[in-house]
Amino acid sequence: MNELLEGVNRSLSFVLSSQEYVELKPGPRWDLDIRYASTNNFVGTDMYGVFNRAFLHRISAEMLTQASNHLAAAHPGFKFLIYDALRPRSIQRVLWNHVVGTPGEQYIGNPDRGSMHNFGFAVDLTVVDAEGSILDMGAGFDDFRDIA
Repeated sequence: MNELLEGVNRSLSFVLSSQEYVELKPGPRWDLDIRYASTNNFVGTDMYGVFNRAFLHRISAEMLTQASNHLAAAHPGFKFLIYDALRPRSIQRVLWNHVVGTPGEQYIGNPDRGSMHNFGFAVDLTVVDAEGSILDMGAGFDDFRDIA
């Protein structure tokens, strides 16, 4: 567990010192529910610890802002709910270790290659309507079925 905490702390220090990453803060276009910083995930453990914030590469953050502007224009009052964004590689290994050798393996990137999350180019999200209800997307977060 110490190794995991060290990896998370190194990742947070790197991201905070880099101009390539943008922190996503709750506001009128999105809210946060960082699932790997809670027990509400398929592993059932808070793996993020101090990395309980959402970051994206600046290019991805610009694209997310554009998408949120389109959503707000098309559906006033709607916004995104962000479940995960930049993910430390040490966490990627934990997730991988839980699915390797199972059908869920196809949904988690091998940490030796990394996933788009590890570079800040992926975001897991859903849409919330003007009343604050999560829209039905056909599958929930961490759903390893084909429908997802």
